[in-house]
Amino acid sequence: AANTTSKVIFGTDGLVTIYNPYQLQWSSRAVNGKYALGGNINASVTSTWNSGAGFVPIGTNVSPFTGTFDGNGYTIDGLSAHWSGYYFIGLIGYAGSGATIHDVGLTNASIIGSYYVGGLVGYSNHADIHDAYAQASVSGLSSVGGLGGYNNYGTIDRTYAEGSVLGTGN
Repeated sequence: AANTTSKVIFGTDGLVTIYNPYQLQWSSRAVNGKYALGGNINASVTSTWNSGAGFVPIGTNVSPFTGTFDGNGYTIDGLSAHWSGYYFIGLIGYAGSGATIHDVGLTNASIIGSYYVGGLVGYSNHADIHDAYAQASVSGLSSVGGLGGYNNYGTIDRTYAEGSVLGTGN
């Protein structure tokens, strides 16, 4: 049941292990949770979600992601989030104080937004991001980056980004 599209299984310690893109998307419903990837994820199906807009980023400025996201060294491949006209776009849209994102790779991703747009994290506010990378095509208007769009007093360590980045505004 843990690998079906409709089930999310919590461990006895509250940890949710993510095995597919549907479970990954579900994590946006509980932004203070503890998540870990259970294997590499093919997220190419996200390009067809939401009339082509794709994956809905985890965390917003109203409800920031404040949990833990442990990639366990696995990758998320082919993630698509095309939210032109929207702020805080990336795998994690808005990582707030207390958030930890680590040991994860994002490959062949396509990320489009307006402000605070990044491959892995759109906006980081006192969050901890380490041992992570993004290989993505990222575009937006302002505060655009390959790994992260904007970092406000967060810690980013042992990370890198590859791919094209286009910021058309400030």
